[in-house]
Amino acid sequence: MVQYGLDFSFMLREMDAGYRITGVMRSAWHPEGMITAIVGALAISSVVALFPSGRILKSEVADILRS
Repeated sequence: MVQYGLDFSFMLREMDAGYRITGVMRSAWHPEGMITAIVGALAISSVVALFPSGRILKSEVADILRS
């Protein structure tokens, strides 16, 4: 994708962005950014999952299955 890119010219044909843009989008690979995003996503999802799981662990299994 870095050398060839993705051809989005069919979608950009009718778009007016105020300046000329190419229809081929090329990517840039930043390993540090990817690792930071993965670690951040795992950390945020883990913290968010702690709240409901802590509440569920305090209640009885029969009460959970009844509702």
